[in-house]
Amino acid sequence: MPDKLEKKRLNADLTIALIAMGVALAVVMIFGQRSVLAPVENAPLLVKTLYTAFVQFSIAGLGAVLVMVIRREGFSAFGLKKEGAGKSLLYGLVLIIVLLIYDLAKDGILQYFPLRQVMLTEEALGASFPVNVLSMALIALTWGFFEGFNYVFFNAKINALIPVKIPYLRLGPILMGIACIFVHGAVGQDMLAMLDAFLVVYLSLLIPELTGNAWGTILVFLLYWNAV
Repeated sequence: MPDKLEKKRLNADLTIALIAMGVALAVVMIFGQRSVLAPVENAPLLVKTLYTAFVQFSIAGLGAVLVMVIRREGFSAFGLKKEGAGKSLLYGLVLIIVLLIYDLAKDGILQYFPLRQVMLTEEALGASFPVNVLSMALIALTWGFFEGFNYVFFNAKINALIPVKIPYLRLGPILMGIACIFVHGAVGQDMLAMLDAFLVVYLSLLIPELTGNAWGTILVFLLYWNAV
């Protein structure tokens, strides 16, 4: 169990990250995504991608990175390290395959391409070199790595604040899955879609709890989260 000082530090970390994320999310919700992205609507693709990626990073990633800078924490402190990476990536790959089989059985059809649901992916793929490569790299970094890491960060902080011995009952994966339900509900998705989102988040965040390594979670967000 964390001592009183450590609890205070963890609570502060979560508060800082939540405020940073909340402010960015509130701006997008108040003004609307279209208005926020309007300044780059007719801009060159790379400029549009950079700006849109920054907006996304402000919502999912900036708060976590801000806390890491303040606390002088590295990515390895959250399970992004060499030790256990192979096992973690294997778990992630198996989870992706299982989820794709589930999607095929549920819908009767499978439309799969990594990051295809990101609004700029199709335009980036159709661009000429090197704009296509740079744009896709930004998309993968923002909607793949940092969106996944944002979940990993909150998961680790919550589990450190409220330790639970049994991995499957730890509050990090459960609370982040519930938070995802509210986000998907806010954008008008149906109950099945919300439950699916909970399942993906919960199962992907079990990977670092079972392996001590979070690269498998990042793999799920990179190759599955915005892919179907």
